[in-house]
Amino acid sequence: MKLAILAISAVLFSACATMHTPVVNNTDLSKIDFSKVSAMKSGESCARWYFIFGPFGTESLVTAAKNGGLSKVEVVDYKQESQFFVFSRCIVAYGR
Repeated sequence: MKLAILAISAVLFSACATMHTPVVNNTDLSKIDFSKVSAMKSGESCARWYFIFGPFGTESLVTAAKNGGLSKVEVVDYKQESQFFVFSRCIVAYGR
């Protein structure tokens, strides 16, 4: 019984920490031709959590650019999705 209480307490009092890189770079979006966005290639890098387990994967701009085969990143977007016991955060890179 004591072992079960100890195990439950360990799970309840454990904590996870994540870090978001602050967005401090300002980009002049007036130089980007948004009429040609559909022609841009994109790459995505995601980290996923299943219930309390994770992260699985990484949310990295470098990985997103590599996944999209991008040599020049022009726009970076961020998205997160949450479903029943599944949570994901993604970096999406657009460019050439």
